[in-house]
Amino acid sequence: MKKKYILLLLCSLFIIMVFYSYQTNTSKPKKINYNYPSSFIIDNKDNFFDYQPWYECSAFSSSYVLRHYGYKDTGLKLFETMPNKLASGDGIYPQGIVSLFESRGFNARMIVDGTIDDLKQELSKGNPVIVYIHVEANAESVHYTHYVPVVGYDEEYLYFVESLPYKANYKDQDLPYNHKTDIETFKKLWANVEGIYESPYFIINKNEL
Repeated sequence: MKKKYILLLLCSLFIIMVFYSYQTNTSKPKKINYNYPSSFIIDNKDNFFDYQPWYECSAFSSSYVLRHYGYKDTGLKLFETMPNKLASGDGIYPQGIVSLFESRGFNARMIVDGTIDDLKQELSKGNPVIVYIHVEANAESVHYTHYVPVVGYDEEYLYFVESLPYKANYKDQDLPYNHKTDIETFKKLWANVEGIYESPYFIINKNEL
């Protein structure tokens, strides 16, 4: 009986260690004085939309940001080497995005408890922001999640480069974005992600964070 108890305890400790090995170091937003224009859009003529066939949104969002900074990555190719994959192999823990960009020499950090003002401030610097959201506001599971770059905003909407083809409602137009969502709907998508994170996003740039 004692051996069985010890074995159970060791198994529990192993599971906890594995769990924490994949956790992301998160930060709260810094207190800043917001100073951004009422609308802003990142219009990078050398970038392009790239659509995922399955569950590779982490790599497709990351490759868009990499192309913004002059790299030539594409989503599917990047997904092959993305770190911190789920055991199933069909997704990436948030730490994988941070680790990827750090390996390329970027400053990268996952922020929780973000605000719309935080997103607008970062976007106004010309930096795309990857947000971690629910795919649908009324999703049955908190684990039905998605990584997607935000590239612009105005007083009513946020503008995205969407890698899910069916979500790209401006796909065939000559615009720097292919999806837009009103801010109030976005806030619902941005809440209680994975049942852990509130309003998570990634700051990624070549400058000091």
